[in-house]
Amino acid sequence: MNKFARLDGAGTVIETFEHETLLPSDTHIESIADEFIPCPSTVESGWSKAGENWTPPAVVTPVAPRRTVVTPPQFFLLFTIAEQVTLEELRPTNKALDLFFRRLEDVRLTEVDLSLASVHEGVAYAMGLCHTADASARVAEILTGVWR
Repeated sequence: MNKFARLDGAGTVIETFEHETLLPSDTHIESIADEFIPCPSTVESGWSKAGENWTPPAVVTPVAPRRTVVTPPQFFLLFTIAEQVTLEELRPTNKALDLFFRRLEDVRLTEVDLSLASVHEGVAYAMGLCHTADASARVAEILTGVWR
C-alpha cells in the first residue's frame, strides 16, 4: 500500500492519502496532488518532516483544572473582619446574600469548591456589597483560598 503526505509550509502533515493502487494525482486536482510526497505508513496528520526524518507530534498530557477546596469555616476566614461585619449587618435585609451564606452554613456541607462558578458569583456579589476599593482584586484574592 502506498502512503503520501501533504505538508504545510512549516513541514507539518496536514493530510495523508493511502490506497493500494491509486495515487494522489488520481483523486486530487493537479495543484493539490503535486503537494503530496511519499511517506512511511505510520505517518498521520500532525506529524512533522525535517530533512528525511518524520516525527510524531509531541504528546500533550492535559492538565486537570486546579481545584481549590476549603471547609466552610475556612471559607469565612478568607474575608477580613471588616468584610465579615459588613456582610453580617447586611444579611438580614439582603435575601441574595442571606441565601448564599445559608448554603455555606448548611451542616451537610463539608467543603467549598472555590473553582465553582456559583461560588465566584456569590463572592463577587458579597464583595460588591462591601464597597471595597478594588472589589475585583479582593474577589480574586479570596478565590485563591489563601488566608490573610
